[in-house]
Amino acid sequence: MSAGKVSYVFQPETHDSAIVSIGICETISGFSFMQGEAFAQLAKAATGCLTAYYDASQLMAFDDAGTVMIQVREEDDVRYYAFARDTIGTIHLQYQAPVLDVFSWPNPALSLHARSSGATGFAETFLLHPYGSWDLDIDYISLPGTVSACNLGIGPVKEKSLPDREVKDLCFAFGACHHYTDGGHLHLLMFEEDLRFIDQITQNMARYYAYLETAYPGNAAPYFIFLYRKDKKFKIELTGTATRHCCLMGYGDALVQRYEDIEATLVHELVHNFLVLDDPDEDLNSLFSEGTADYYATMIPYALGIHSAEETIESLNRQLRFFYSNPWKERSLHEAIACSWTHSYACRVMYGRGLLFLLHLEALLRKYHADRPLQGYLADLMAKREQRLVSLADLLDPIDVLTQGEATQCLHKILQGGPIAPPADFLDGFQLEEDTVPIEDQGFDDTVAYQSPKIVTGLRPSSNACKAGLHDGDEILGKLDEWYSGSHEDQPAAFNVRRGTEIIPVSYLARGAETYSYKYKKITAPC
Repeated sequence: MSAGKVSYVFQPETHDSAIVSIGICETISGFSFMQGEAFAQLAKAATGCLTAYYDASQLMAFDDAGTVMIQVREEDDVRYYAFARDTIGTIHLQYQAPVLDVFSWPNPALSLHARSSGATGFAETFLLHPYGSWDLDIDYISLPGTVSACNLGIGPVKEKSLPDREVKDLCFAFGACHHYTDGGHLHLLMFEEDLRFIDQITQNMARYYAYLETAYPGNAAPYFIFLYRKDKKFKIELTGTATRHCCLMGYGDALVQRYEDIEATLVHELVHNFLVLDDPDEDLNSLFSEGTADYYATMIPYALGIHSAEETIESLNRQLRFFYSNPWKERSLHEAIACSWTHSYACRVMYGRGLLFLLHLEALLRKYHADRPLQGYLADLMAKREQRLVSLADLLDPIDVLTQGEATQCLHKILQGGPIAPPADFLDGFQLEEDTVPIEDQGFDDTVAYQSPKIVTGLRPSSNACKAGLHDGDEILGKLDEWYSGSHEDQPAAFNVRRGTEIIPVSYLARGAETYSYKYKKITAPC
């Protein structure tokens, strides 16, 4: 039951044709707040992304009795907002959300951020939405020739009842967008008219959406993809972020040369919206969410005949190589997730271990000659979710009956950490082989990525970074994607550092010794 109604009117403000802020008029009706009672909060950062983090001077409020002062209380980098007296009648809030023009990677791009012809941002980073479940109205005062939208729809939204958590997951887009729809639930909003691969994206994403909608009909809903061009100064090819029924993705013309380079990310984010878990253990939700997304980003194109078996195994081998090059690959899942936004390698553990978990479940079903693949069990799980919340046990219990408990045993091994290999028998015609990969090694503490300023600490004397002349105490001036090689084993780290009054260029291969890995190889027929 809703507490009342919250209505928003968003108005982009421009300077020299660029959107520099979003004016927000927020009206709360049907509910009153007591003096000093926190009605909303905003953390200084949301999943590593900067927020508006308003102070009291940036907020105006009035109700039926006149002006209401707003009190701001700060605890552990979270600001709590309260009214200085009991409110009377309808409450009106007015504030300006600043649009950031600097993007710091790594983070999932949730901040209200400038795009080439507009701005995008997630409500979690700029909206003072009150706690609880409310009826929601959204309206816009749009600039001429522009589109305003969120993942609830293009243009105004009326009488939508949502809990505060789902409102914070909304992604907003303001600016000169070009709209594509497949005539059903799929919508693409593009911030440039000449983005590369648009025809392939629209055609293939429509096929992928239709496939998932058929497999998991209960989770079908309008789905929005917001596409923008990434600045050429970023070396990381693309950034993709998904929340409730949407994906925000940027890629650069100079960086992405083939459609295939971005397809897996688009499908990954799409899968998030169809396969959802409600486990009370958030670690299991993360494992399931990222594991299913990575797994089906590879397997759905194969199921649709878009990719051959060889192309599918090549993609899978790249994912395996990326995971096994990670220095954190043997950490427990809980430890890695707890450090996801403080250590640059930790976040990827849930993806790699999640993928291995799905591979092992599929292989177990093959081993025990199940009459249907893993997707059938996932379809049953999502059907149950239409009636109630579901946990990972709801997926594993029927598989355990068939596999004599091996599915849960596999989960425990995944969670505990330590070495783990992919299953030997996964796809007909291919066998698993041992391999090696150079381990990723920035050469210094992997917490530096999340510091401001980024001061080198823990430099290892044997590392390529040290051999290239990097010193403890140097301030890294480049963006993280200039010194984080990711899956690109031959891409050098190249950036400037400040040492005293000097600006010094540094370049080196951010790799260390060979470590173990695995790959699938096609079985060749004997002569």
